[in-house]
Amino acid sequence: MALHELATNAVIYGALGQPAGHLDITWSMEEFGEGRKPWLHIDWRERGVEMPPVGSAPRTPVRDAN
Repeated sequence: MALHELATNAVIYGALGQPAGHLDITWSMEEFGEGRKPWLHIDWRERGVEMPPVGSAPRTPVRDAN
């Protein structure tokens, strides 16, 4: 669910909805995290994103005509 939310936001506001945007995702497992339980670390980095002015309406994603 968290990855879906990140991707949705990236399409509407971020790197996946802008021509110059780039998204880099890496992940790793930590064998023993807190409580000696395995942890998944996700690094989600967007770049090339032009931020809208504060208070402006959200962008509408560009959709392919096909």
